[in-house]
Amino acid sequence: MFVRSSNELANTLSVGDKGASPLDTFCSSFFPTNRDAAFRVAEFAWDHISMYRSGLERIISYFLTDIQLEGLSGQDEEYWDDLLNSKAGIYNKMKVIAEDKQVYGNSFSSVIFPFTRVITCQNCYLTVVGEKADYRVDEGKFIWKCVKCKHEGEVRVEDRLNLDPPTIHTMRWDPYAINIRNFNPITDQADYYWNIPSSVQDNVNEGGPLLSQMPKSIVVAASKGEEFKFSPNAIKHLKHEGLAGVRSKANGWGVPPILSLFSDLWFRQLINKFDQAVALDYLIPMRIVTPAARGRSAGEGTEFEDPSMGAGMGGMNAMMARLEEMVSSFRDDPTGWYALPFEVRQGALGGEGIEMLQPAVGEYADSKLLSGMGVPEEFYQANLQWKATPEAMRVMERCWQHLPQGINSWINFFLEKVSIVLSHKPIKGKLAPPSIQDDMMRKEILLNMYQRGDVSREKAISQPWNINFEGDDDNIMEEKRQQIDLQKRMESEFEAEELAYMLGRQPPEEGQPGGPAGGPAGGPAGGGMGGMVPGLGGGSLPEMEEQATHLAEQLLGMPAPARDSELRALKAEDPTLHALVTAKIKDSRSQVDREGAIQHRQQVYGEA
Repeated sequence: MFVRSSNELANTLSVGDKGASPLDTFCSSFFPTNRDAAFRVAEFAWDHISMYRSGLERIISYFLTDIQLEGLSGQDEEYWDDLLNSKAGIYNKMKVIAEDKQVYGNSFSSVIFPFTRVITCQNCYLTVVGEKADYRVDEGKFIWKCVKCKHEGEVRVEDRLNLDPPTIHTMRWDPYAINIRNFNPITDQADYYWNIPSSVQDNVNEGGPLLSQMPKSIVVAASKGEEFKFSPNAIKHLKHEGLAGVRSKANGWGVPPILSLFSDLWFRQLINKFDQAVALDYLIPMRIVTPAARGRSAGEGTEFEDPSMGAGMGGMNAMMARLEEMVSSFRDDPTGWYALPFEVRQGALGGEGIEMLQPAVGEYADSKLLSGMGVPEEFYQANLQWKATPEAMRVMERCWQHLPQGINSWINFFLEKVSIVLSHKPIKGKLAPPSIQDDMMRKEILLNMYQRGDVSREKAISQPWNINFEGDDDNIMEEKRQQIDLQKRMESEFEAEELAYMLGRQPPEEGQPGGPAGGPAGGPAGGGMGGMVPGLGGGSLPEMEEQATHLAEQLLGMPAPARDSELRALKAEDPTLHALVTAKIKDSRSQVDREGAIQHRQQVYGEA
């Protein structure tokens, strides 16, 4: 017995004739009083109450994050990642083991490796693979007739590990079939036994497939009809600890958490049963068809007589048969036409179930159950747009801290067994912290720091977002080189076009239209710049620089074809001003390129 029921507690704290104890509730007589009964209640809640199951599944899935392995890098990390995910299916195993612990309050599991059975004759020492030998087991002894020396008797049997490929199986043991003995409350150590099912024993003794598939130690115990005793540290027991007073009576067993929710569970099922009864009997009204009352003249008024009067028993039976036949035909053909030799009326009974149902009571029962489970109602009802504050999520994580701690303990148990078998150095692992809100805020902070050049790209982008930049640096540099080469080629072609134009057209002589003093009295020249380019008129060098800067800014804002045309016209009119403007344009482009390169390095390499 795990815990005292409220009925037992009420009897213990009896107040005599002062009235019934409030601890003696209606559900007290249904409280489970032994381990198997508690397990059955927990199974019922898991299998039949969707809220209980989905609430636990959401909590468990929230904490099942990536496994962080310590002391691994490079190929070792890739090897273990493939082993844990592909070969062992560890995430699914962690989920079901956590579900066992939260439902039963206990989870028993072992790591099983594939093996090849080898049989050796004790007479001629012939060794064969067990799959090719027709052997049997009798009272724990393996019997085989040697194919070489024909000696029939007990043989030596050895199970050798077969790690090609290294497939790993995690066995979850039925808690009903586990026995715990010699529990030490000081060290929390105990002896664990498996009560082998009779179906397994029969299969082994009859030479079925389990004879070669079960480990040798289990086969020997099954053939003798005994319990199988686990070797020390061969089984991992995760349990939901009860109070110290309960723990002393549990004898090493965990307490199913559903026991503390029993009254809430009972109340919810009572409301559910009421709703089902209402839905079954009161939601759909009963439709009744009756013959209409017939009237006849009687003195000054009209009297109505019972339609059954005068019909006789035979007439009534025929009437009812005709009505039932019509209703049955209508169900088969709702569009048909039907005739009766008498008038009928239709009535309805029931249908008041909508008024009888009380959704608020059901919602209250659901809220009580979720609250007792420790599952926030908002978390249970969360949709894809749900958001929670970091403080609220952190409180929930602390309340369920025992769950990831238990899974971390199982992860290290699993890794220890696998490391020993694979002759690998011991490694440890744990689940990554499941802080969704904090993680998003941390990512934003890291991105801001990266843009300021305070952290590297690896820390700000690669690790938080799981993005691998390996090989991208070379690709980025190659694309940058191609852009620079393209820009240089375009500049060379432009300069070649300018040189060809200059060689093919001589500058106009002084006094001719378009010359340096083409305008009247040395006024502005009306050249190819549309009057925008004034003649130099022998201005000073600072004035020429200022004029060249102004023209360069105007030309950079023009489309490329128009800019090229204006530059050619300017070169024909004033080669000196053209040279200054071209230099200004190149300086401006170089400045833009340098700023772009600096920004690119800051984004890619985190350089200042």
